[in-house]
Amino acid sequence: MLYDVPAAGPADLAYVQPSRRTLTLVLQGLLWIIVLVLIILAVGLIPVRFGERISPRLRDIALVVAGAMLIALSSLVRIPVPGSPVPITGQTFAVLLVGGALGYRRGTLATLGYLLIGFFLPV
Repeated sequence: MLYDVPAAGPADLAYVQPSRRTLTLVLQGLLWIIVLVLIILAVGLIPVRFGERISPRLRDIALVVAGAMLIALSSLVRIPVPGSPVPITGQTFAVLLVGGALGYRRGTLATLGYLLIGFFLPV
């Protein structure tokens, strides 16, 4: 054999109980995600009377900014996976949700906005 790698035993795959702080952070992150999803839905379903007063370009900008914020906040939600150093984050779900809810152009702009935010702020 080229490498002498010990086999993983049952002790290596032991279940790790998440701390109370971890659960609190997950719940807070989920709450923020729900709030932002409701904001996106509210902006997208603006009543006709108000929608006539706001320009379509301004509405698109608000949707793109809300989508980028949703992706940024959902990346903070981390669910630890027992036996793995890599947690599950809500970022993948948020990217799919934003892309599906906002469409191709606005979803792409929201994702690029998130990447642009990542160049300047630690998200």
